[in-house]
Amino acid sequence: MAKIGVYNSNEVKTFVNLIPIKEGRAKEGFLTIAPTSDDYTIGEGADGFVVRNAVNGRTYNVTLKLLAASPDNAKLATLRAAGLAAGNGADIGPFMAKNNLGEFLLVGDCWIQAPPEVEYGTEAGDREWKLIVVEKGALHGS
Repeated sequence: MAKIGVYNSNEVKTFVNLIPIKEGRAKEGFLTIAPTSDDYTIGEGADGFVVRNAVNGRTYNVTLKLLAASPDNAKLATLRAAGLAAGNGADIGPFMAKNNLGEFLLVGDCWIQAPPEVEYGTEAGDREWKLIVVEKGALHGS
């Protein structure tokens, strides 16, 4: 008997500093999670002896891609502005990405690393918000 997998993009839930990111997600690649470093570096001696060095990295680059007309852009812009104005990390808060069909993708603390580039044309484009997440919970595959 064939096995069947199920996926529904509406079941991928993302929260940035308790703000649910739910309206106007881009059609392709609305959430990207990538480690900021490899798990290991390599050291080599003059004689060819090799050492594997654990990096112990726990930070991730997260990109949220929203449609230009998404109301969630204004929420993220307000959060970023509050952090810049306060200058004391007031914009650092919880992050969670979860697939409600069974797995947590990433849990941690985050901040907005960079605002999106803005481009205007004959059609509304996308806005890519760049975040840094310091992992607190296990990251699982797909």
